[in-house]
Amino acid sequence: MAKLTPSEAARATRTSRKTIYRRIEAGRVTRGPDGRIDTDELVRAGFTLYQTAQPATGQEEGTPAATSNGGVQNSHPLAQVIAVLEREREALLAQLAAAEERERVAREPKPCCYSSWPRGNSHNWGPDHRQTQ
Repeated sequence: MAKLTPSEAARATRTSRKTIYRRIEAGRVTRGPDGRIDTDELVRAGFTLYQTAQPATGQEEGTPAATSNGGVQNSHPLAQVIAVLEREREALLAQLAAAEERERVAREPKPCCYSSWPRGNSHNWGPDHRQTQ
């Protein structure tokens, strides 16, 4: 779980700083109190992380970087996209279930509370409802 400045995040994801700042403004990427962005947050937002310096292990530059938990990300960039899409799908299914529940409640018949209201002009319910004599 490395923390990066927006400039470092742009280099690590091979995007522009403007793209990073737009995602921050849109709420897709959040910054910590220190102004830095967690690499996990970048992956969650759909970015692919690349190593920015020449690795000492002989790994080619431009290959996906290691994850924060010590494992190596799946070498195929679509694996990250699939993981993000699965999380978004779960969130959308939850939203759909909530919307369906709201619709079900809205369609339930409600007791009529207006049936005892006076009809027509038989009663004056305004401020002068008392008859003068």
